[in-house]
Amino acid sequence: MISSLFSPFNIGTRELKNRVVAAPPPSLLAESDGWVTPQILEYYQKLAGCGVCAVIVEGATISHEGRSWNRQLNVGSPDSLQGISRLAEKIRNKGALPLIQLFHGGINAQRGANLSVYGPSENIQPKILAKIIAMTPDKIRQTVHDYVSGATLAWNAGYSGIEIQAAEGSLLQQFLSPVTNMRTDAYSIEKSGGALFLQQIIQGIKSACPDLLLVLKISMKDHIPGGSTLSASIKTASSLQNRGIDMFHLTEGMVTGNPLQLHPTLGKNAPDSPFAEDAQTFHHEITRPVILSGNICTQQNAGSRLKQNTADLISIGRTLNRDPDWLLNAHIEIFDSTRRKCLRCLVCTAASTGCPDQPGTNLWLLQ
Repeated sequence: MISSLFSPFNIGTRELKNRVVAAPPPSLLAESDGWVTPQILEYYQKLAGCGVCAVIVEGATISHEGRSWNRQLNVGSPDSLQGISRLAEKIRNKGALPLIQLFHGGINAQRGANLSVYGPSENIQPKILAKIIAMTPDKIRQTVHDYVSGATLAWNAGYSGIEIQAAEGSLLQQFLSPVTNMRTDAYSIEKSGGALFLQQIIQGIKSACPDLLLVLKISMKDHIPGGSTLSASIKTASSLQNRGIDMFHLTEGMVTGNPLQLHPTLGKNAPDSPFAEDAQTFHHEITRPVILSGNICTQQNAGSRLKQNTADLISIGRTLNRDPDWLLNAHIEIFDSTRRKCLRCLVCTAASTGCPDQPGTNLWLLQ
């Protein structure tokens, strides 16, 4: 057994049974309008049964205008409460802590009827075909309300916490990035590092749901010219950690045009845990616990990152989709060094149609 993976961890009043969190990519199993299906219930029940301490349910849109891909979960309507509640129950009954990610696509959202999307600024982005409308203060206030409503729905549905998505091409990352935020008001990079919007969301959620565990997913680097840097991300995190954030979930990269696609830094030729060095620096500067994500393929590598204090927990997404026994094998020390790693497909379809590395088989939806 790799002991570092299986030591418990306390976060607030909650004890996590080990250090591995399931944070899967979008399953593409929701209804076309975002409602929960029997297939998505089955998938998450099996995922929670893989032995992980917590499951962060895939990005759920907080509003219709923030929807970013087909079959995206929806927490923007009270009508979704029943299905979202059943999803939390399935996860909890398998011994994992249920959390859910709140997502708004901003300039990466699907185009509305008038072929426009909302973003921090009206600047042109080469991969965005829609007209980008700069958010007014009133629109920002409405979006803050949408985040708070989504968090409240999740709390009423029985989730222990939520993850605010401020990475992976989301609206909140767009406010934090100099590439997409060219505002000159209080929400600008110059005035607040682009973090004022996030501060208002955090304050609203903590006021409405004070006992909700609050995780912020943040990109340590954009990896595009003129994008956000590690030092800027640490500064942002430092300004937020005492405002109600309980934990940071670390990743890197920024994608425009299709938030479902894998960022080039995480392609099939990427090394194991390519963000570990930056995460160690981030972790040293921040007082809140951190979760490390990003191409963590082997149990030995995951364990070593915890031993080296690179992070407090490890999140597994595509790797667990491909190999549901990943954590079980770490416990009984069965490691197949000859088995191919995850192919790191641009869009992961393992949950919906099966892993292309194992054709003809869907490990998650076998009847």
